[in-house]
Amino acid sequence: MSHSDGKSDKVSLLNSVKNKVFRTKPTEKIESQIDSAQKRGEFENLRGSGEPLRLDTNPFTKESAIATELLKNSGFSLPFIQEKNEIETAVSKAEKKLLIVWQRYDGTPKSRQKWQAAKEQFAEEIKKINKRILTYNLKAPSVQLHISAIRIEEQIRAVQESIM
Repeated sequence: MSHSDGKSDKVSLLNSVKNKVFRTKPTEKIESQIDSAQKRGEFENLRGSGEPLRLDTNPFTKESAIATELLKNSGFSLPFIQEKNEIETAVSKAEKKLLIVWQRYDGTPKSRQKWQAAKEQFAEEIKKINKRILTYNLKAPSVQLHISAIRIEEQIRAVQESIM
């Protein structure tokens, strides 16, 4: 056997092994193994079987999830969660005050004056809240938890359209 014949023998042997190993797709092998395990009953009597899924916890975070759940179960929350709740409450209060004035608006000069004053006061409150939102977003551990700044004019229009 010549030197070049040895190389071709090794290549053909390698190709033969590759064909045997990769004859089926990896996903087909996995699915086959799962099917076999199911037929053998290996998925019966698993812990939590028949119970509703707990979708309120993140299984991919360990220590922080445990800490968050302990705090939540004890009636406490993390500072950034508390801040978010306070921001949402402040926005709601500001909107309610504006809505009350808008509901009483009747087009008279006095009513227009009150409406204008209420819009200005609302704008000032929202500017303060937007600063709190910016600070909150710096504290929040994830971008998914960020709050968008409130657009004053859009919010005023939303209040006006809410009772039209």
